[in-house]
Amino acid sequence: MSATAPWPMTRLGEIAETQLGKMLSPKAKVGARPKPYLRNRDVQWGVFTLSDLPSMDFTEAESIKFGLCRGDVVVCEGGEVGRAAIWRAAVTDVHFQKALHRVRCSSALMPEYLFYLLRHYSYSQMFDKLVTGSTIDHLPQEDLRQLPVPLPPISEQRRIVEAIEEQFSRLDAAEASLARVLRRTRRLGDAIAIAVTNAPGVLRKLCELGNIVTGNTPSTKEPRYWKGSLPFVTPGDLQHAGGVRSARRSISQAGMDVARTVPAHSVLVTCIGATIGKTSVSEIDCSINQQINAIVPDPSVVLPEYLLAVVSGPRFQRKIHERASSTTLPILSKSKFSNLSLNVPPLETQRRIIHEYSELVSVSASVDTMAERAVQRSYQLRSAILARAFAGNLVAQDRHKMLLTLPTAAR
Repeated sequence: MSATAPWPMTRLGEIAETQLGKMLSPKAKVGARPKPYLRNRDVQWGVFTLSDLPSMDFTEAESIKFGLCRGDVVVCEGGEVGRAAIWRAAVTDVHFQKALHRVRCSSALMPEYLFYLLRHYSYSQMFDKLVTGSTIDHLPQEDLRQLPVPLPPISEQRRIVEAIEEQFSRLDAAEASLARVLRRTRRLGDAIAIAVTNAPGVLRKLCELGNIVTGNTPSTKEPRYWKGSLPFVTPGDLQHAGGVRSARRSISQAGMDVARTVPAHSVLVTCIGATIGKTSVSEIDCSINQQINAIVPDPSVVLPEYLLAVVSGPRFQRKIHERASSTTLPILSKSKFSNLSLNVPPLETQRRIIHEYSELVSVSASVDTMAERAVQRSYQLRSAILARAFAGNLVAQDRHKMLLTLPTAAR
């Protein structure tokens, strides 16, 4: 949070009620009052996925405790901590489980203002300082309640939200146009992948094609592990069916001693989280986080280009989603991943296939690269807009109203 924010600072727990969701249990799966509930995967930035909600038993008291009301901000406790959306759904009687926090704002705090503040903290990696957990990050309720909140008057919050949404709407329109182009190239990529998988060959498990490596994350509480020369790749850095040349974060030599690294030409597959199945090939040596399984291919068995085409294709993607667990977060364990099978023709056939389709793949990859740059630019612009907003620089300040919110001694 910018130290120059021109408003009083408070803690989230002082201006909002927070509640962690209900714990899953075998007993709760049956009962007299089954109710739909949200999981972590059902909450994305600004939107909910409500088409396939599971149910569990909630007593009358639990329905009050774990129910959702219009205007509640639902915040992810695990996975991508801090990811949030505002509950405005017409669907009633929906609850939430322990992978989520519910934040119910007081009259001093607009839900929309809080939502964009959480987005700002995500962009600026504020949550990295608060998370716990070795495999999957977690944001405990007490840490959420201690989250610093710059608190302008409600009228000022409203103007800030309106200014952010005006700027974001322009980026949304540009991204929608980009998405239409990407859908066309995805269809092209799918056609290529289907043609590849139809080649005659032998059915083999992934573990027979090379070494399977599951990543990890060096402690974020050890600064000496970070900001070095080796890219630290997370699912957000992957470009589906394309190559990875860089990452937003990097680790040092000390970090390399505790991280898991993979060589260039490894095929990286997201196996935990909302983007499960997202697949790229590394064009550089890199380290990977725990959400990614890497296939380091045996060059005497399979070409990385062929492996990428098959694993990123629609048929293999369906296998990944079908085998993944669907509890708190979709997870495909290393053992299940390693035992997934695919068609592997002889190397010469693989080379011929890749050569025949290389031009189409190149066109698709070029479009994806341009799209990746555009998305990264949009990400940077959104981050900059939010940074300006919460430093008090996006809209003109109403100095008189701001002074009225401050204690007399601070004026």
